[in-house]
Amino acid sequence: MPADQRIDWRIGINIGDIVADGDDIFGDAVNIASRIESMTEPGGVCLSRQAHDQVADKLPVEFVSVGPQHLKNIARPVEVFAVVLAGDGRRPDLRQPVPESSQGPIKFCRARDGVRIAYRSVGSGPLMVRTGSFLSHLEHDWPCYGHLWGGLARTHTLLRFDQRGNGASDWDVDNYSMDWWVQDLEAVVDAAGAEQFVLVGLSQGVGISLAYAAKHPERVSRLILFGGAGIGPLVEADAEAREKHQAMTTLARIGWNDPTSAFRQMFTSQFMPDVTREQADAYNAFLLKAASNEAIARYRLANTDYDTRPLWPTIQCPTLCLRPRDDAMSNGDRMREMARTIPNARYVSLEGRNHVFTATEPAAERFFEEVELFLNG
Repeated sequence: MPADQRIDWRIGINIGDIVADGDDIFGDAVNIASRIESMTEPGGVCLSRQAHDQVADKLPVEFVSVGPQHLKNIARPVEVFAVVLAGDGRRPDLRQPVPESSQGPIKFCRARDGVRIAYRSVGSGPLMVRTGSFLSHLEHDWPCYGHLWGGLARTHTLLRFDQRGNGASDWDVDNYSMDWWVQDLEAVVDAAGAEQFVLVGLSQGVGISLAYAAKHPERVSRLILFGGAGIGPLVEADAEAREKHQAMTTLARIGWNDPTSAFRQMFTSQFMPDVTREQADAYNAFLLKAASNEAIARYRLANTDYDTRPLWPTIQCPTLCLRPRDDAMSNGDRMREMARTIPNARYVSLEGRNHVFTATEPAAERFFEEVELFLNG
């Protein structure tokens, strides 16, 4: 049938013991088949290693290994094979990001001081938690960051949240500091019932992730840090830099939510220097929704003098550190130092100048390749 009229099925196949209860069936064998189906391209078929070994030499089809996959609620990785039907020529692309429509509902929990924190999950597989950070919004950030969230959710359940002061969480709050940001993370993972997970920190979230991993080493299985070293921008700043920071904070306080805010546009140009005009305008519009004037100013004041360097040698889990090579908003020397100091850490330099890469940059493909190797290593 024509593509616009047909239904494209996704099929996941596994072999194993099941438990039958009337018309229902249960067990890991069922769960594995379900997880494999959810990661398969529409119109495609994927098999577990157990099923593949039964039919590999008996059917006129080609099988392509997509490697070990970490599946939700399954203790060990499962090697998955994609099917290429004879004469079809298609190779199912399991590297496509999970779509925005697969996101779960926004949920809420309370931090210790009563502040309401919003969180949301997407994807399936073992749990991965993205630490909250400066300027996010669970309702509006997918057009800007969806390639990143959807890519990470290909093999994991990605749980992300808006920390206090921005997004769908409470904006009018009294407490801004590294300690409170860590407590926001504690509240979310406890509310979600998370016991152990991969922790992802981007930009300002690097410091929060390091602080949490040092405080709760038993809960963080692996640590992915991108675009930051967990050091406030004024830790080693001179008087001129501090004066400039204060001036920029004043500009944010009086004009962030102005539709034509020069400060917000300047922030966008530093954050994403290598994008089209349309992409810059879209990101600038997103920032307008993310937080208030006062919240931005208070963020900037709180995010200045914290220093996680004493924690680096205490991090116990394997750690991957990544940074765009020419990113003006992060310090490459400090990130390399961080990777050298954290036991069992690796540093990867990506191409590009954008603080967060776009979907079409070479850095995007390299990022997911490195993450996949790290998680499966």
